[in-house]
Parts: sequence; C-alpha cells; structure tokens
Amino acid sequence: MSNFRSHVRILLASSGALLIALGCASAPEKKPTPKVQSTAQSDLAGAPDWIARGCAAYWADAPEKGVCGVGSASGSRNISLSISAAEGRGRTAIARSLGTQVQAMLKDYQATTTGGEEFGTAASDEQHIVDVSKQLTNGSLTGAERRDMWISPSGVIYALMVLDLEKFQGAVWKMKNLSESVRAHVADEAAKEFDGPAPAPAAAAPAAPAESAGRDTQVAAAPLVLVTQAELDAMPRDTPVAWGRSEPDPDGPVIQIESPQNGATYAGPFPIKVAFLDSPAGHAVDMETLKFEYKVAWGIDITDKVRAYIDGTQIDVAESELPEGRHTVEIEVRDSEGHRSSQVFTVTVE
Repeated sequence: MSNFRSHVRILLASSGALLIALGCASAPEKKPTPKVQSTAQSDLAGAPDWIARGCAAYWADAPEKGVCGVGSASGSRNISLSISAAEGRGRTAIARSLGTQVQAMLKDYQATTTGGEEFGTAASDEQHIVDVSKQLTNGSLTGAERRDMWISPSGVIYALMVLDLEKFQGAVWKMKNLSESVRAHVADEAAKEFDGPAPAPAAAAPAAPAESAGRDTQVAAAPLVLVTQAELDAMPRDTPVAWGRSEPDPDGPVIQIESPQNGATYAGPFPIKVAFLDSPAGHAVDMETLKFEYKVAWGIDITDKVRAYIDGTQIDVAESELPEGRHTVEIEVRDSEGHRSSQVFTVTVE
C-alpha cells in the first residue's frame, strides 16, 4: 500500500511540473501599453512654433518687432470665410494685448507729466483713459497683417497676425486729435515695449503756444471716425449699392441696436450701442464673425475700426463721427452654427 501511495505522489508531482511548464510556454509575452496621443496632440503634430509655443515664438527670427496674435477657425465649408474668421480672431487677440499696454502707457504719461492732484480731472478719469486707449488701439489695428497660416489635419485654420512697431507708431502720429506730447510718449513707450527703435514722425507738429502749453497734460478723447470724407470722395457714388448677401437666417443670433436710432438726425457725433444675443435655439453668438459695413458703392468694411470697442457681446462707442449727409451701416454676425443675422441703421448728420 505504501508503494502505491509513493507512486501516486510521484505521478501527481510530475503532472504538476508538466502543467506549470506548459503554462509558462504558452503564456503570451506582456508588452508595455502604448501611449495614446490625445486628439488635440495629434491634431497639432507638426504645428509651427507660433502655435505650439505661442505667437511670441515668431519674434525669434523676425526682422521687425511688434505685437502678435493667433486666431483659429473651423467648421465652415467656406474656406475663405474660415480664413477671414481666423484673421479676425487674431486681430482681437492683438487688440486685447495692445489695449492693456496702451492703457499702461497713458497712465505712465499722467504720472510723469503732472503727478497726483495736478493732473486734469477729465484725463485722470479711468474711463477716459480706457476710451483713449481704445481709439489708439482701433486706429492701429488696420495695420495688422497675416504673416503665416497653418491648417491642421482636422481642418482647423490658424492665422498669425502681426502689427509691427513702425505701423503702430505711424498710426499714433496720424492721430492729430491727441497732443504731440501724448503721441511722442506713446511712440517712445511702444519702442520699449515692442523692443525696437522709435522712428521720429515725418513732420512734427509745430510747438504749442506758451499760453496753451498746459493743455498737453490732458489726454484728449475724440469721436471714433467711422468713414472720412476722403474715403467717400474716392468711392464711385453713381454705382448702385452692391448688397450681394443672402437673406438673414431666422435662426441666427439677435442684434439689438440701442443707438443710434434708425432714421435719426444728429447735429454732431452720436453714440453706438449694440447688444448681441444668442440665437433662439440657444447657439452662442460668435463675436469673431462680427462685421460692420458702410453701405456705399461696393461697401467699405469698417469692422476693424469698431473692434476695439467690443466688450463681451456688446459694442459701446461713446461718440462716433461721420461726414455731413445721409449714411447707412449694416451690422452682421453669426452664431456658433454659422447662422447669420444682420441689422441696418441709417442716420443723417447735419
């Protein structure tokens, strides 16, 4: 009996060893789990540095200095519309950055020119500084240009917009409504902020008379000029207005024009206050698609002139200016789904 038990033990041990050996031989080799790239990472593979590391990377090899902004757009079958939207968002990014810098420049001008309580009441007002900085920003945005563009594998269009120092300073010196000392200060400070030389104006304004020297200590605000008489004179007035647009989508965002009043007559500058609301279906209004167009001949795009006055989903211009006569302006915007809405206002300036 003992021999039988011994044989059983030996047989069981041998069978166990065989099973273990077979298990080891047939077990699949464990391989490390591959790292899966996120959709965003894979979509940005091969993107230029000004996208991957921010637009400041552009200045590493750029011949000039200035302010940059990156905008992107997708979801539209119209490539031209997507490019325009991406450029507009790039300009908006520039406006945000530039607006902050210009406000700092103006506050520094206040402090260094008069100091404390001696500064004029109007110029020391915070809102006054904001308004003037918007005018300076607005006046220079038209000089922003697209320097590069990149399309991701998924079709997202990225645009690099650049406003160089020379064009910004040129725009500042053209703002004759500001005193020469204010313009000189902003131009010099821009040279420091943008890290570039400050060119002198082509023709400096004559020195102010001694009795009016004190006026330079105040930063004067001026109305936003939507269209100049020179621009109107250059347009063929006998050409019919080319509306050339599809009917507004009833599902588009809501445009509420508080002022100016449609059909009203103004003896001078007038305010522009417009609110943009989400579409009836709840789709968010896309302020990057905003367009202002002065309706004459084939139209004058004045969007860049009002872009600096965008505050969230509203536009608030304290004073805007047009030449004498009857004028029509069309405001257009789209929602996140591409539905378009437009409103037109007509005013007469005497």
